[in-house]
Amino acid sequence: TIWALTASLFGLAAMAFAQDQKRPVPGHIEISASDQAATRAYWTVDRMANAMPMLLPKVDPATAAANASPLAPPEPAQGAEGGLPTISVSTDNLPSQTFEMLDHGEPAIMPATTPFSYEYPFTNYQPPVINAYPYSTVGKLFFVIPPGATEPAGNYVCSGSVIANNYTVLTARHCMYDVNTGIWYNSWVFDPAYNSGPNPKYQNSWIPRKLETWVTGSTSDYDIGLMQMNDLDGAGCNGSDGSHTLGSYTGYLGYLYGGDYTQRQWDVFGYPQASPFDGNHMYQDEAATGTLNPFGTTNIVEIGNPQTGGTSGGPWIIGFNPKKATDPAPTNNTSGSASNRANGLNSFQWTSPSQPYAINGPEFLSYNFNALFTAYKALSCP
Repeated sequence: TIWALTASLFGLAAMAFAQDQKRPVPGHIEISASDQAATRAYWTVDRMANAMPMLLPKVDPATAAANASPLAPPEPAQGAEGGLPTISVSTDNLPSQTFEMLDHGEPAIMPATTPFSYEYPFTNYQPPVINAYPYSTVGKLFFVIPPGATEPAGNYVCSGSVIANNYTVLTARHCMYDVNTGIWYNSWVFDPAYNSGPNPKYQNSWIPRKLETWVTGSTSDYDIGLMQMNDLDGAGCNGSDGSHTLGSYTGYLGYLYGGDYTQRQWDVFGYPQASPFDGNHMYQDEAATGTLNPFGTTNIVEIGNPQTGGTSGGPWIIGFNPKKATDPAPTNNTSGSASNRANGLNSFQWTSPSQPYAINGPEFLSYNFNALFTAYKALSCP
């Protein structure tokens, strides 16, 4: 019996080791001072205006189901609150005539039942104010894809948001790194509250100094990336050189991972640029869990969202509250008193069936979001 038990334990240990060997691993790069200077010089107004939208990846449902990660066990919701800006910025309104792209129902009054059938309910519009927290945390991300990657070489745009502290930007992995070839992209700049050009109220473009993402693991539940941003003077981190941080102007979102995703609601943001959008303006989408783990995938959420290429990496904000007060609208999207927390991001669409009014994103859980965030926090700052 002892020998049998010992053999069984060795077998379990070997199985666990084999599983550990297959788990994706995070990796990072550091951007040299000379490369940062070259990036700042590279992004002229003309190059920004002509950068291409990074199209939302198209994922085959059968392939995704065959390679799906194990279903994450239930875990409590955990996270942290965001922070308000410390530098005052005038909150100019945008023109009162905002563009109402599509309206497929108001999620705030939806019944608390899921899943829905496609088309999932959503609203999508250009927010009337962007120079105010938490809108100010959302921005447009410019970068360069070098030759040899899966996507054609060129200048591209995605979206992102300031989260967790004064110097961290959240975006999608596919806006940073090509997991198919192992090629890192380069020359990133982040423009908070971009509005037909860099926003001088937020000091225009900010350059990252270090990046962390999952460098193995091709499934979309790992489509998460984090950037450590330089201070205003182009050096240092978290005010180490005596200049201001990105978050001191924009504030930063909190974050939330874990918990039950079956009946959540989010305010979803991004800078869609592929037709019929033009990439010049921020868009806001109100949506709820449409389908959880669609087509046999695991730890994936699909929502109603008509935004297009360029919106990749834009945040799903739970408990959205621009006034830092209780939202009077009924919602299934509360988590205690949590407000303005990043709880997902725009990631991908399906190859078939065609669902142009839906976007999928990874559930933020311990193994994909918090494990990456833990590795990221180990990077020195400065």
